[in-house]
Amino acid sequence: MACRLPAYRIALRLIAARLPAWERRHRKEIDAVRAAWKQRVAQARHLPRTIS
Repeated sequence: MACRLPAYRIALRLIAARLPAWERRHRKEIDAVRAAWKQRVAQARHLPRTIS
């Protein structure tokens, strides 16, 4: 991770200004993924905790 950290920080600085507009354009998709994830987590709570 340490070797990639400088490139990661540079990349984030470059895209930071574009992220809000991208997020607005894709809000429905983001919300759909978030809802699906919450549903899967809720379903997982009912699964057995051990494998027989």
